[in-house]
Amino acid sequence: RAAKLGKGSRLAPLLQDPQAVVLLQERRQPRGICAGRRRSGSGKIRAMNSAAHTPAEPGLVPSAPRFVHLRLHSEYSITDGIVQLDQAIAAAADDGMPALGVSDLANLFGMVKFYKGARGRGIKPIVGVDAWIRNEAERDKPHRVLLICRNRTGYGQLCELLTRAYLENKHRGRAEMRREWFEGGAASALLCLSGAMSGDIGAAIAAGNLALAEQLAA
Repeated sequence: RAAKLGKGSRLAPLLQDPQAVVLLQERRQPRGICAGRRRSGSGKIRAMNSAAHTPAEPGLVPSAPRFVHLRLHSEYSITDGIVQLDQAIAAAADDGMPALGVSDLANLFGMVKFYKGARGRGIKPIVGVDAWIRNEAERDKPHRVLLICRNRTGYGQLCELLTRAYLENKHRGRAEMRREWFEGGAASALLCLSGAMSGDIGAAIAAGNLALAEQLAA
């Protein structure tokens, strides 16, 4: 690129500044490179992916990590969310987010609309659910965790867990999962975030029972 610009170009002085070269290269990169539309065998993409794992050269400024929503309730959370999917996807695209996660409360009703809409805007859709977990000690105070699908297998596992909760373990209108349902590889393709203060681990820590918290996290 430097050879094509030539000495008479207005950008020629910038090529002497390594930081300016990095900024020029970043501006030429297409948005949504992580949106799943990758070309196999592309040397440029492989180089970009490996750049995050290699130390920056002296004088070069590494690009800052981008924020991505993971716990987001939409209109499909009924009484626990008012964000419309189309608006959320449009806002993520305007902010240049490479991905967006939607995790409605105990349901996947909006998954198809969200998946198609996000892919249509060049955004990687992250499918998840904010799930109720049965609290054996206090039945009326269930815990919550965030379950995220790692792949298509994880989506199938999440569908099975939700279906089982609605058919076998509803309490006061809530479809609650049980911890033992995750055993035996039934959730091997799911990522689980503890639920902070609403999760069983957070509740144990808040109560000062660190031993129980460690047991639940194991």
